[in-house]
Amino acid sequence: MKLFNTKHRFLKLAVGVIATVSLALPVVTQAVTSIQPTPVSAAKGDKGPDWSKYQGANGKFGYASDKFSISQIGGYYNGYFIDQTTYPTQVQYTIAQGKRAHTYIYARFSGRTQADWETQQKADYQAYIKEHPEDAPQPTATETALAALSYQQMQSQQTISDLQTANAQLAYQVMTTTNGGTN
Repeated sequence: MKLFNTKHRFLKLAVGVIATVSLALPVVTQAVTSIQPTPVSAAKGDKGPDWSKYQGANGKFGYASDKFSISQIGGYYNGYFIDQTTYPTQVQYTIAQGKRAHTYIYARFSGRTQADWETQQKADYQAYIKEHPEDAPQPTATETALAALSYQQMQSQQTISDLQTANAQLAYQVMTTTNGGTN
């Protein structure tokens, strides 16, 4: 009798599983096959900033013409996922501005040093700007003036350094001449 109960329970379980699968399969299949890609409404030339925690809770749009932002939801740092606490507010702010909000996940793995990665990023950026000069950042008048002042300051420092070097050489020559030098 015990064998019959065990066999009966197994049969009942098997029929239950088969019935559940056969009832659920068409629904799951319908759901999976009816998933369609969402159309993207990006026009050629649409631009927007790439944000992480360094741009603050609301991010910073670079231009009034920006159409979207791409916010970092978090990232993998040598195998560990760390979320960005600024992500939710950056997305909310973007949507409130009537712009499209996009997401990316950062990943850094220990196979390459940070310096190698940064060097490659700079080279890739320079190559892109060379091909697309219209995408290069345009400095404001204030930034241009500050750069010019910095350049002038560096030139002045170089001139002072050159004069100091020339004076030191002259002083050396005078010392060697007055102290019985051959000059």
